[in-house]
Amino acid sequence: MVDMFKLSTGIALSVILIGLTPISRAQQPPASLAPTPQAQPAQKPSASPTPTPQALPSPTNTPDLGLLTRALGVFWKTDRAETESQMTIDAGSDGVNVKMYARIKTIAQTGNKFATELIFTSPEGKITATYQIISNGKKVWIYRPERRQYTETTIANFNNGSDSFWIGTSSFLFMSINEADRRETMSNLAGNNNILTSLLKGQTGDLQGTRRKLEGEELYNYSYENKTENWIFNSSVQPETAAVKQIEIAGKSNGVTFAIADKIISRNSNPTILRKTFRFSPPRGTKKVKSLEIDPFNFK
Repeated sequence: MVDMFKLSTGIALSVILIGLTPISRAQQPPASLAPTPQAQPAQKPSASPTPTPQALPSPTNTPDLGLLTRALGVFWKTDRAETESQMTIDAGSDGVNVKMYARIKTIAQTGNKFATELIFTSPEGKITATYQIISNGKKVWIYRPERRQYTETTIANFNNGSDSFWIGTSSFLFMSINEADRRETMSNLAGNNNILTSLLKGQTGDLQGTRRKLEGEELYNYSYENKTENWIFNSSVQPETAAVKQIEIAGKSNGVTFAIADKIISRNSNPTILRKTFRFSPPRGTKKVKSLEIDPFNFK
């Protein structure tokens, strides 16, 4: 099921903010707060509305491309970002429904470098599993503190597998553009808030926009619906700051109805990165294992 989530999210993110943006050549899927040896207790997830395919805002208006241009500029203005988000996943099939909560903190830097602290919680806020995911750009380590186990793989294998989804959808998107393309994108965006309007004239039929209120905050929502594959992607932006506040994807695949909401709690576009941020040193007493799949249902 996670493979389906990763694939759907990757496609949607690429289509909305990469595939529809000619000023960026990035097309491949991507490969943070530095992890600490022991995770701190997670707060109970806030009561944000869980999206369903029917609950997402109706795409009825021509999108505001000027705001989208600003949002791209804010999102990719530096080569690094520290993001904290709260992800909620609803999935159902044959009358069986599951709900997953995850708190994610990631420092990401272009060049496939990232460090993630991933905490799964129950609906009541109880920690069910914790992971640390660290990449130095070539190798990726996944560490499970409760079991004192870790595994090592290549960045290529990690990006092609299901676990890259868990660094957070915002960081997933941020890592999808290499440094050369990021610089070219920012150069083209600089001083030209109407560049998308001219470049995408007559090409935005599948991308629409509408205003929405989310937890009392007025946001602008970009929506993309893939009717062939039956999923909807939404990205909600704060109009004054052009900051992405929530990313959602919902739909149905292989008989499974799913809804993912990744709420951005905070994002720092200029975090301090230390030498040890993207390094992993196995704590004493830990065991290296062949594989260590990230599983929100694999409790302590």
